[in-house]
This record gives sequence, C-alpha cells and structure tokens, in this order.
Amino acid sequence: MLKIWATRDDELLPQKFNKFDQPIGDDAIKFTNFLGTVVRNGNDAPLIYKDWRQVPSEYKEKLWNLVKLKYDIEDDSMSWVIKALGKKWKDFKCELKKKHYDAHKTYEDRVADRDPRVIPDQWKHLIDFWNSEEGQARCLRNKVNRSKQVTFHTAGSKSFAHIREEENVANVNEDASNGLERDAWYSSSSCIHAISTHRIHYKKINEDAA
Repeated sequence: MLKIWATRDDELLPQKFNKFDQPIGDDAIKFTNFLGTVVRNGNDAPLIYKDWRQVPSEYKEKLWNLVKLKYDIEDDSMSWVIKALGKKWKDFKCELKKKHYDAHKTYEDRVADRDPRVIPDQWKHLIDFWNSEEGQARCLRNKVNRSKQVTFHTAGSKSFAHIREEENVANVNEDASNGLERDAWYSSSSCIHAISTHRIHYKKINEDAA
C-alpha cells in the first residue's frame, strides 16, 4: 500500500471495472485493500459516527477524491467505491473493538491501549459508545445475526465481481470444446454466490436431443 501512496499525482494507476461498476482484474484485490487504508485516517473518515450513513457527504466526497488522486477511475464507479469505503470503515471499527476494547475489562486499560492510527478523542468516543446501553445492544444484535448465518464466503479476499470475471474468462472456451452447457442462471448474482460458497456442477448436453 505504501507504494500506491507514494505514486506521483501524474502517475494514476489503472483499474478495470465491470458493467456493474465493480473492480475486476488482477489488481482488484490490491485496489480494495487500498480503500481500507484510506478510511484509517480519522481526519478524513472520523470514527465518531455510529453508522456510515451518518457520515456527512463532504467526508465521503473527500475520500472519493483521495482515491482518484491515485487511480484512474470514472465517476460512474463512485457509488460502488463509496459503499466499499463504508464497509472498510466498519471493518476497521470492528477490528479496533476486538483488539483494543474487548481485550480489556477496565475503562483505563481500554483508553491506554489506543491504536496509534486512531485520534485520541475519537478513541474515547468509541469506548463511550461501546460502553453505553445502545452500544451493548448493537453488539448483542450483531452476535445473534452472525449466529444465524448459514453460508460462508470461501473465496478468501476475492469479491463476487472478481470471481465472476475469472469464471467467465476461464470457462467460455472450455465449455464449447467439452460439450458442456451452463444453467441459465450462471451469470447471475445467485450463481456467483453459489460458486463462492458451494461447489457448482455442469451437466452434459444430450447429444441425441441437440
């Protein structure tokens, strides 16, 4: 990530997007990981808000402009990028809670174990929220929701968009040469979810019926 931040403003990095304005290609994972570093600056993405939807639009626009300083991407992808930034922002807060809040029992120990990337006042604000009844209730709801999850993403850091692109490129010619056909829903989001969580099978064409 340091290499990306070190690029000059006139050396924008390319990033391909699919028709849904989602990042694809060999550098897609690196791009989404870069988004995670963007939201770890409390001056640009304050942690004092309970929900990403509450973060003022001026901060989101600033984050978008920071991304565009390093990547050559079209404005059509802004909606996806902002949403992805929100996911990374939430993930960062969850990481902080697990490593620096849940690991301690007292207020003093939690305050002292501040991640150096977090602004002191914002860290105390987070601790106060997690200590509150509202924060405790939200934590319980999240725990219950996780316990109800019945399928799990098994493709590591690859997104559904990345998987869809890989599957399309790898299998178009193979299907034609091997006499295989895909179910009609293959290119849908439901199918990509299936690829990421379960094995998917192909069916042999009945040559007599063809």
